[in-house]
Amino acid sequence: MAKFIDISPAEEIVLRDPENKRELHGIFNMKCVFIFQNKLAEMKINKDTLQKVDMLALCLFSAVNASEEMELSYSDAAVLSKRMAPSSGAEIIRMFNESLMNSLDEERQEEIKKIMDRLAMNLSL
Repeated sequence: MAKFIDISPAEEIVLRDPENKRELHGIFNMKCVFIFQNKLAEMKINKDTLQKVDMLALCLFSAVNASEEMELSYSDAAVLSKRMAPSSGAEIIRMFNESLMNSLDEERQEEIKKIMDRLAMNLSL
């Protein structure tokens, strides 16, 4: 018996950067998750050291580089994340988190939720 899968479209974003007068295109798809995981591995980050990472910069880096329209270095993503309003940053992290959750099993989802809660608590201090 065939299993039917309804395809959920990937979320696309356009970030308007008025300071540099440019637009950055990003997408939250499986390639974005792969880029995110590779960058964490490259930085030797695990669940215990994740709080040391600029999560917004990592999400920006992953989404923009997944779009294939342009490249963004991690250092440029970090600079952009520091200039961004908290509401904009929270929206980007929320969108990334939703796309990530859709790709994980329940056990991994709970683990990620706990990590994101810890990060949110650190950001609010």
